[in-house]
Amino acid sequence: MPRQASQNFNASLYTTGASTSKLTTPIVPSPTGFSFGLWLKPLMVGGPTYHYMSYNSAGFTDGVSIVRGAGKSNIEVNIYNGITNICGLNSLSNTAAKDSWIHVAVTYLPSGTCNLYFNGTLKQTLTSTGTMGVAAAQTLVFGNRSYVDAPNGCNLSNIVWQNTTTPWTAQQVLDLYSKGTVPTNATAVYPLNEGAGTIAYDTSGNANNGTITSGTWVRDAPSKTRKAVNDNLVFNGDFEIAPIVNVAQTSGSNYVDGTATGATIPIFGYRIGTRLGTATVQFDTVIKRTGNASIKLSTLAVASDMAVGATMSTTAGGLQIGYPALPSTSYTASVWVKTNYVSGASTSGVRATVVEKNGIGSSGTTNVLLTALQTTQDWTQYNLVFTTASTARSLLFLINVKGDDGAATLIMDAWFDDITLTPTTATTRTANTFPQRKTLANLLSNGNFEYAPPFTAVTTTAARFIDGTATGSSNTEYVYKWRNSSIATSTASASYDSTVYRSGNYSLKLSTTTIGAIAATTYGNLDTVSSIKTSLIPVLPNTTYTISGWAKTNNAAADSVKISIFEFTGVSTSSNQNSSTNTLTGTNDWTLLTLTFTTAGATRYLTVAPRNNVAGNISDAWFDDITLTKVPADARTVVS
Repeated sequence: MPRQASQNFNASLYTTGASTSKLTTPIVPSPTGFSFGLWLKPLMVGGPTYHYMSYNSAGFTDGVSIVRGAGKSNIEVNIYNGITNICGLNSLSNTAAKDSWIHVAVTYLPSGTCNLYFNGTLKQTLTSTGTMGVAAAQTLVFGNRSYVDAPNGCNLSNIVWQNTTTPWTAQQVLDLYSKGTVPTNATAVYPLNEGAGTIAYDTSGNANNGTITSGTWVRDAPSKTRKAVNDNLVFNGDFEIAPIVNVAQTSGSNYVDGTATGATIPIFGYRIGTRLGTATVQFDTVIKRTGNASIKLSTLAVASDMAVGATMSTTAGGLQIGYPALPSTSYTASVWVKTNYVSGASTSGVRATVVEKNGIGSSGTTNVLLTALQTTQDWTQYNLVFTTASTARSLLFLINVKGDDGAATLIMDAWFDDITLTPTTATTRTANTFPQRKTLANLLSNGNFEYAPPFTAVTTTAARFIDGTATGSSNTEYVYKWRNSSIATSTASASYDSTVYRSGNYSLKLSTTTIGAIAATTYGNLDTVSSIKTSLIPVLPNTTYTISGWAKTNNAAADSVKISIFEFTGVSTSSNQNSSTNTLTGTNDWTLLTLTFTTAGATRYLTVAPRNNVAGNISDAWFDDITLTKVPADARTVVS
């Protein structure tokens, strides 16, 4: 079964809707600028006004709030100067479905740009007409602060706030939503998965802990499950998820849903990109290549055009966003097409293309599978292998009957089925950009080293991430997660070994090639404060954990092979407390190394460090299947 990678937060905070049920923080939003993001789950729509977040003076003047208006289902973000709403991000239908998680992110600058993002996608941009007023003697509160109690309440998770005059970029927002990557120098980070107590711990290192009043810890939490590695990137490429009623869509530029006007939400995964003249699109359950349905595009009069994109999201301006992809990587696209030529001609005719998009959704290279088809033919497959540009971040599969260029008289039908878009090389080493995600059973990403680089050189440079090259990578969010320690010497090396392993296909190999060499690695980056906040493992103070892993050795020096734990307070690069598992000496087959320990009262982070670093021998050590588990393991474990 293909391996799945998912982002899970495991628990969340439920506020009841009563005005006394809330999370109070010491954060004071800055009038000079801020960016923030959070997961929330509304548990009702309609009803009285509900404030999911507020920093306001009396009567809800000054400050900023996230609110659902009375009787409404759309979310609004309002920024006030006195009673004047200087940036009301509420003109779009930003609907939040009842009982569904949604990620909301906002960036604000005074007399500058304000952006609203839903689920990593830019939904609205406005220019603020002034500076946010300071709400005297107030701090930021999450949960209802309305005029009346609201029934049902909401769930909150993974709140990130940053007072900054440099707004988060669209890529930073997308990374926060899709990967949980927190921008550096955050003012406060509240994972909200402690699972007990009345303190919401700030894991930013700034000690801005919040106070919970009348809240309830629940297991419900947001989760993004990623596609299986090497699976079809296109959702519903076989059109088997289709509406019951299939009326041809004849107007608008909405998502195709079997109605004449379309939908504003991507239920079936396809959206009109261009519609000119008299043209239609619909799911067809009569003519299809396989399964129960295909999609049919038609031009019904001269100077008409219908283009549809396989997409699950759009920007505020209606720009279609494709599916996540890697730069400089080979992909294979395929589509089956059946046509019915009626009359006329055009330059482009029936087309199928894959458009590369950069990190903000702008179009780049167009890769063409099919163009200028203007004859009647039965089902025919079209394939293309292409390599993405260095700027590519997503791929948009477009299908088109274009009859408005050239002679501009083409009238034609085209059916499309079994659309696929996959990495050309079917291997997790090149097709997946994400490491194995943390779970309740293991707080480590890639603790089994199964996400390994496509390159095979040993990394010999200290303080660099292991990436299959000699120099390694300086990227603090590196996909493979493991890094040469700053104490490693040039005559020692670290690599992912595909020839010796305990399980799967890879292990981590640490070797010393001269007497006196030191081979040591760490999970994440522990050399700079900014990296501590993003790449180490958030943990709870005064809490018991177990580190466990397997090691195999060849000629190891006395007690040199072990797995060490280094704890940090979050405000210093100095180790707060450290400990190690049992050690290995000499030559050993796979042996379990384990340690159960309790974090110190000031600890907020830790790192795991496989080591072969006692000078004395030329030696090798392999590590595999490393886990870090809270004792007892439950949904309350802190997960970044």
